Amino acid sequence: MALRAARAVGAIYAGVDLLPAQNGTVYVLEVNGIPGWRGLQEATSFDVAGALIDHICLTHRGRDPARGSG
Repeated sequence: MALRAARAVGAIYAGVDLLPAQNGTVYVLEVNGIPGWRGLQEATSFDVAGALIDHICLTHRGRDPARGSG
C-alpha cells in the first residue's frame, strides 16, 4: 500500500503515513517527499540512513547519474 501511494504521487523515495482502523482497514494519511525517520530510528535502534544508502547503492549500481540510466 505504501509503495502504491508513493508511486501515485511520482515519488521515488517517500515516507508514507498509514493508519489502521479498528475494522482492519488501513488508510493512507499522507505521502511525504522529505520524510523524517528520526523517531523510528530512536524507537527501534534500526539504522534507517544506512539501510537507505544500501538500498540506493544496490538499486542504482552501474547507472550513470549524469544520464539517469545504465
